[in-house]
Amino acid sequence: RLSLSFPSYCKPKHGKQGVACTAMLVAIVTEKLALNKGEKHVHYFMLDIQISKRIRHAAANVLRECWLLHRANMTSNNQSEQRRHLRCLLE
Repeated sequence: RLSLSFPSYCKPKHGKQGVACTAMLVAIVTEKLALNKGEKHVHYFMLDIQISKRIRHAAANVLRECWLLHRANMTSNNQSEQRRHLRCLLE
């Protein structure tokens, strides 16, 4: 938890001085929270892994539903089962 205590001269009652202090405080906190170059690379690498995992799972779901639809078409004339697999495929 970040605890901030403002000096007496940074109180909003002083108008421009309070605005300037708030702007400096925001700039300092923003700089402290910014990622350095190595952290950015790690962050983007993790995002890339997450996206590729989603793509692999989506492709596996498509293959599974295609197979189930093909099997439903070949084995039975159950229209509701075929529609269910087709609906799952198109989601």
